[in-house]
Amino acid sequence: MLELLPRPRIADDSYGDFGVGALRILDAVPALAPKIDRLRAKYDDQVQGQYGSGLSEFLASNREDWRAACALLSHDDDEDAVPYMWDGLIQQRIRAAVAGRLPWPLGAVAARVVGLLPLSWLPMPAPPPRARM
Repeated sequence: MLELLPRPRIADDSYGDFGVGALRILDAVPALAPKIDRLRAKYDDQVQGQYGSGLSEFLASNREDWRAACALLSHDDDEDAVPYMWDGLIQQRIRAAVAGRLPWPLGAVAARVVGLLPLSWLPMPAPPPRARM
């Protein structure tokens, strides 16, 4: 089953790669879906319990911790020495939110333009509602 998983370089690894791998495994072994759905619901509840605003609050707090760790570990106190690992997910959510708010083709064009901007300029969109198991 390992041959189904993405093989990015460690510097390029992202949550997106994790998601692709998880989907490929679920496609190969559909019987895992109910167990995975229960785990997703469990972790979603834990994030909601610890971070009142959910994923948005978690990402803001986690980014602060990430930057502080980078500053401590880099030789020149560089907070951005290592790219933040959730940036791909954040970009994806912002693009989807922008594209969904404007009619086609304006939404598609705006989402591409937004993708060129630094994340610090962009607000994190609210998470989409999730169905409970």
